[in-house]
Amino acid sequence: DNYQLIPSLQARLIIEEAVMSDLVFDSLTIDYDGLVHALEVEGLPSGASVLYSPGNQFVRAGVYEITATVSLEGYEDAVLQATLTITGQDVMEEELGFELEEYVYDNTLKTLIMDGDLPEGVLGVEYVNQRRTEAGENLVLLKVFVEEAYNPVGTLSTILRITPAEIEGIDFIGGTYVYSGEEKFFTLSGTMAQYGHELEVEYSGDLAYTDAGEYTVSVTLSHPNYQTKVIEETMVIEKAPRVFLNSHVDIDVYDDLVEITSERFKDLISYRLEDGPWTIGTLIVGLDEYTEYSFELKIRETKNYQESNVLSFEVETYLSDETVAGLIEDIGEVSLSAREEVLYILEQIDLLMESEQEAQLLAIDQVIEDYNLLVEHYQYEYKLAGDVVENLFPMELLAINYQMATPSDIRRRDLI
Repeated sequence: DNYQLIPSLQARLIIEEAVMSDLVFDSLTIDYDGLVHALEVEGLPSGASVLYSPGNQFVRAGVYEITATVSLEGYEDAVLQATLTITGQDVMEEELGFELEEYVYDNTLKTLIMDGDLPEGVLGVEYVNQRRTEAGENLVLLKVFVEEAYNPVGTLSTILRITPAEIEGIDFIGGTYVYSGEEKFFTLSGTMAQYGHELEVEYSGDLAYTDAGEYTVSVTLSHPNYQTKVIEETMVIEKAPRVFLNSHVDIDVYDDLVEITSERFKDLISYRLEDGPWTIGTLIVGLDEYTEYSFELKIRETKNYQESNVLSFEVETYLSDETVAGLIEDIGEVSLSAREEVLYILEQIDLLMESEQEAQLLAIDQVIEDYNLLVEHYQYEYKLAGDVVENLFPMELLAINYQMATPSDIRRRDLI
């Protein structure tokens, strides 16, 4: 009862592997002699085994990196490395003729091969990636197999290159035209499929234009097997000539202005009065009445048309209604001397526009009527006086013969 239980105790015994020492694995260089050569580990302890990688017996010329792994129970594996060099003859690599080859794409298979013969010591070769059809380049590898007595040749490389071909037989045409209101087109013509490959076509602008102007557009033709071709062309659409005829305008003349009417060109007319400056408009204003004027008309240049030819006109403005009305008013009281004034006024009425003549003719009618009554009165008095004088005085009476106005004297109105 006086004893207590003591927990069980545990311990670990580690016996570490020993390290092998005094091992020797030396490199060796020897000339090729056709015999088998090997490297061996020296100083091996009893019971040890060795594994050589990738092997330990070599005949062919070359440089061999050998790893020796030494194993022994109770010891760590020892890993040793050494180089066995079997020196042989060098192959004349330049005689292989393995160099860059370059072609222009023509849709045929191209193959890169050696230009020369196999040099001494070379048993054969093997190509990797030596064929190509499309434009671009291949890295071509050449493996060379040599006889035992020759040093190995590393894998050789060069380039097989096929450069893009030129695109031919394509025309891009602009041209020169005269504006007609119809669309004018850039045209691309030729063989769009080179060696059966459809070209990609991209334009820098529109291909159709209507208005006058100068337009430059480029077309880009591309394909992986061809050099990108850019063709730039210009289209010129010249302004059309403008023919201006008298039939295109109506000229209305007034007493102080000239009005030009043209449904076709109403906003495009310019005039020049008496060699003055050209003015935009269809009303020539500020003119004097009953005056001769000369003026010229033309159609201005527009976006699509040239400036027209020039038309020349000679006109005479009408007398103003106010002037004739003033003449009638100035007669005042009618007398025998008014006959010439009435005739003059009637001539002036002829110089009015037709739309204004009727009103002034009505106004002068009253003057004519008063004048004819006055003439009748004087003719009656004259006849009466003549009878008296002839009875009382046997002499001739000299008197002024006042004539009445007749249709031959006065146009449009008879003064009776």
